[in-house]
Amino acid sequence: MPSYSLQFYNMKNLNLNLNLLLLCFSILPLQLFSQGKFSKDEQEKLSRAEYLFEENNFISALPLYLDFEKKYKSEIFFKYKIGICYLNKPDEVEKAIPYLEQCHSLEPSLKDVSLYLGLAYLKDYKFDMALELFNQYVKQKPSADMIALVNRYISNAENGKTIVSNQVKSLVENIGDPINTEHSEYVPLISTDGSVLIFTYRGNRSKGGLQNKSFKSDPDGIYYEDIFISYRLGEEWLTPEGIGDNINSNQHDAAIALSADGQKMFIYKSSAKIKGDIYISYLKGDEWSVPEPMGENINSKSWEGSCSLSSDENILYFSSERPGGFGGRDIYRSHKMPNGEWGKAENLGPAINTKLNDDAPFIHPDGITLFFSSQGHTSIGGYDIFSSVLLNEKWSVPENLGYPINTTGDDIYYVITASGEKGFYSSSKANGKGLQDIYSVTPAFPGVKPVLALVLGAITADGEPVEAKIFVTDVEKGELISEFNSNAVSGKYILALTPGKNYKLAFEVEGYEQQIEYIDIKSLDTYVQVAKDLHFYKDESEKLSSAIQPEPIQNMIRQELEKVKQDNTKENYEAKVYNQILKEHGDEKVEDVNFYITLPPETSQKQLNNVNSIASVEKTVSPEGVQVLKAGPYKTFLEAEIARHQLKKADESFSKTIVTVNDKGNEKTVKEFYPEMYTKTYDKPLTADVDFQEQKTGGDNAVKVNNKTNELISDNANYKNLVVDLGNVSMEGLSFKLELGSFENPDDFTLQHLEKYGKIEKKLYDDGKTRYSMGPFTTLAEAEEFRQMIVKKEPQTSDAFVTVFYFGQRKKVEEFFNQPCDPVIAFEFLKEFIGKDLNDEKIYNEFIKKCGKYTCDGLVFRVQIGAYRHPKNFKYKNLDEFGSADITDYPDGITRFTMKEFNSISDAEIFRKKVIKKGTKDAFITAFHNGERKLLDEVILNNFFLRREL
Repeated sequence: MPSYSLQFYNMKNLNLNLNLLLLCFSILPLQLFSQGKFSKDEQEKLSRAEYLFEENNFISALPLYLDFEKKYKSEIFFKYKIGICYLNKPDEVEKAIPYLEQCHSLEPSLKDVSLYLGLAYLKDYKFDMALELFNQYVKQKPSADMIALVNRYISNAENGKTIVSNQVKSLVENIGDPINTEHSEYVPLISTDGSVLIFTYRGNRSKGGLQNKSFKSDPDGIYYEDIFISYRLGEEWLTPEGIGDNINSNQHDAAIALSADGQKMFIYKSSAKIKGDIYISYLKGDEWSVPEPMGENINSKSWEGSCSLSSDENILYFSSERPGGFGGRDIYRSHKMPNGEWGKAENLGPAINTKLNDDAPFIHPDGITLFFSSQGHTSIGGYDIFSSVLLNEKWSVPENLGYPINTTGDDIYYVITASGEKGFYSSSKANGKGLQDIYSVTPAFPGVKPVLALVLGAITADGEPVEAKIFVTDVEKGELISEFNSNAVSGKYILALTPGKNYKLAFEVEGYEQQIEYIDIKSLDTYVQVAKDLHFYKDESEKLSSAIQPEPIQNMIRQELEKVKQDNTKENYEAKVYNQILKEHGDEKVEDVNFYITLPPETSQKQLNNVNSIASVEKTVSPEGVQVLKAGPYKTFLEAEIARHQLKKADESFSKTIVTVNDKGNEKTVKEFYPEMYTKTYDKPLTADVDFQEQKTGGDNAVKVNNKTNELISDNANYKNLVVDLGNVSMEGLSFKLELGSFENPDDFTLQHLEKYGKIEKKLYDDGKTRYSMGPFTTLAEAEEFRQMIVKKEPQTSDAFVTVFYFGQRKKVEEFFNQPCDPVIAFEFLKEFIGKDLNDEKIYNEFIKKCGKYTCDGLVFRVQIGAYRHPKNFKYKNLDEFGSADITDYPDGITRFTMKEFNSISDAEIFRKKVIKKGTKDAFITAFHNGERKLLDEVILNNFFLRREL
């Protein structure tokens, strides 16, 4: 079992000599007992708390000590124990500080108390305060082992000051429901194409429930590890399920690696007899096989607990505590031998391994980029994630992925998709959902993009999915590189091919003619992904008559490379940025700034007459004496762009017109007016899921918020109800911002340091007040979550509140959502259905009655008659009179059958009842908006996607 999963900041791993420290306090409870302060029940309760504490079960011990501290407020013993418990509770680690501060203040000579308090400061990003305490501790002349430990913490604090102040431009998000819960989720494994997530879980859904160290049921025990799996549907993850009884047992079962083709999974298992070994399981159709232990060159008598397999499956990277390493856990690799067995383990050497723990390797499918976690190198606390590149058989100096990816807690098990667009890892950040959560990082790949060709698809034989063998050969060397299998149930395959080779791909299905593809990617210098399905037929005439005639994979790669080349041109890049500016800032009005459409100088009078029907025209002369024709002015970029399209539609000769900006008398291009957008990497502000360094000010430096100009609504009951009822509503033109303050004199604003949480927007409004805000956010719930985080971290922002922007118009939240007469925003009649169970017949019938005739452009409704993982088993002869069903395979591996298409729910409901009468009792209505499948709950939340009545 990975130790971080059981003890997030466990004192054994930190070597804080907990037992010696406890001796200093052991007399305190004895004195309390002897003084008769405790009742019999209290004595039993304290004994239980002490037992849990000694077992490092700090989470369960904490509430017991808190109860005692409420009654015995003067007893330093309980304050100390509470401080240590909170120090081991990463989502509330800052609560350790006041308790340990009291201990340090009342008994500064207590052994190691300054070290504990310094560690609490370090965890809470108070690096200077931590360094002061660590230096105090050194002066106490502790043992050599403790000196080494405190020196490590000093390095963490020094590293933290540098790394946190140079925040990387990565968006870190808690992936939330349904993956993360109040329990622990960690070690994410992502399939190469990003469609499947496998992870390790320990909580109330763990097999066996609460157990002791002997795996016996015990209410004071712990949950043991199980493996769960989830499938991605669109941008959402489906509810995870246990991966099956072949894998999960009552003991520790942890997923630690997934092969690039998704057909092999590596598993960690431990028992009373085995410290920890690596096992392998194979995906047979849709079921994972019973895990088999790896060979003796991988597993030893010592602990082995994490690994990663190269995309060609010829090298296994793994971590081990075996003797002969550099200290703690080291990362090793083993090469597959010609007989298929794994060769002798090789230590990766001092470039990667340190005297501390180095763990959780992940080798990217490009074969040269290694991600791993280490307590050494330039860690800012606990495990940090690093990357290194293998060039000429030498590993580059490991690079810390930076803050906010890495925190002062444990950040571990980093994996990324083949494209490098998104990464996933385990972390114990504050404001998470549980002790350990899974987070995503966008983009995931530091520096340059990976160079790789990803080929994927499905293989069928006579129309049915089939397990095929895929042989990958190096053409020039004539050597077999690897052998893969497609999935027996879905037929899906994935191949990650690294550059520098000419490949031969041989696809074989028993009883059918072999199919061969040749791929030359010797000079590939970017990431490319192609999808090709292969079809096998026994009847050659059927093959020839098939309408499916796919192109060779080589041609498909060439076409994709051409697209990449086009996308990477300066023109395409700037076109994308232009559209992004239009989306983010198109509706903004700025004082003394107007937008114009610059017309060609050769525009004729006849053309000007056409322009005048759309916009007024100004004639000016440039400093060079050239006549300039401009249509406008417009108050917003969006208005100007709409007018430009109208001009183009009216007269094609205006297709090359551009929007320009008059900024307080200065003529600028859009690029000159928004220069930061052309170097901007991330469009979304950092969210409350990111753990930030807290910076508080007080006294003369305290921020003074102009309360008179802040329309504070965040604490009233109506607002809270709106967050609950309509917090997830999203639609075109609707966004939310957090307003920090409004001022008649902009110099009064003193919250500039909040830039560390995201960009602060400054804008002058028609009422003469300058408002400062952060965002935008897509939903009210997002904005409110961000507001609560800011207020918690920065108490001086308690007057900040959420505002609404609807196509550029600023409104209060209550003002916007409570206007029943507005034909677009009238949510009142929908409120009663938001969050309600449409399976309730009474609610459903009322919904059909009130909402049945609403629709919008691009919104249609179909009746789903079935959804199956094995669609060939589904027959619907009873519905033949209604015609054939539309059959669609979805990314979650489920094939869905739908019938008919209707413009309204009412019409769809009439047909659904007909289907039910024919015996298909579980038929239901599903919606499609612009071709994307939506549940009725989503239709309601999105206000029927700007509805209109039929």
